[in-house]
Amino acid sequence: MKPSDVTTPAGHFLTRKKLVFLGSLVGTGLIGLLDHISGIELRIYPLYILPIAITTWLVGSLPGVAMALLALAAWDISNYLAGLKFPAFVWGINSFAHMTAFATVIVLVTYLKRSRAAEHRLARLDPLTELPNSRAFDEAAEAALERQRRHRHPMTLAFLDLDNFKAVNDRFGHKEGDRLLCAVALLLRQTTRATDHLGRLGGDEFAVLMPEIGEEGARSVLSRLQAALNQAMKERGWPVTCSIGAVTFHEPSASADEMVGRADAAMYQAKNEGKDRIRLERWPEVFHEAVGQPDGR
Repeated sequence: MKPSDVTTPAGHFLTRKKLVFLGSLVGTGLIGLLDHISGIELRIYPLYILPIAITTWLVGSLPGVAMALLALAAWDISNYLAGLKFPAFVWGINSFAHMTAFATVIVLVTYLKRSRAAEHRLARLDPLTELPNSRAFDEAAEAALERQRRHRHPMTLAFLDLDNFKAVNDRFGHKEGDRLLCAVALLLRQTTRATDHLGRLGGDEFAVLMPEIGEEGARSVLSRLQAALNQAMKERGWPVTCSIGAVTFHEPSASADEMVGRADAAMYQAKNEGKDRIRLERWPEVFHEAVGQPDGR
């Protein structure tokens, strides 16, 4: 990945923040001017809340506080130029009251923003395993596919299905089945790279997207993952193995759905060949390799 892939979006993001802050600053100044022109008969004090709320939402809490202080200064200057004369303690009380109102707006907007972000995050996570759900995985796959179109690096997508998972639910109950799924999710995190994308696509189906990795690297990762899964299943007495279908894409696929579909088809081939194995394919070339267990099964 080139530096521009990271720095350019970040640069645009920072520029937008600066523009928002500058626009709010100008807006606060205009509101202060309007406050002065309108005189003491027409109070437009609530308008100061608008640039404060916009700055807090789009830029951050601390810039929102800075905008609140500027709004307070604009209000004080407007009243001073209007000829209002109060004792110092009255100015202090009024300023404190207004700043309290501004601070309340900042707190409420910040809380709403964080709640919205948390809700968005939860909507993208599988509630049981806390892995990205199918929607989030598809979005990550589409983004990775777009990068592959630019840089032409290979990419491998693996589709995992647990063999005999239903037997665990039937014999030990659904809670034990949930523990098994969480154990699989943990192993996926432990055996993959930070740059890989994981997902629970539904039921006992999982996916791993490995950007910039070819057949040899994928074979190593998936063999290590399969061995770790089988060991964990044996230690816990779960009669479960794993069938993995993987496809290394040397050319960009048409869509993320097509990538998942090809890996899914490879996984079903692995099941048909006896389960508990990896089927690794190469696309667009017509080539595949079936990998069994390290013990020769």
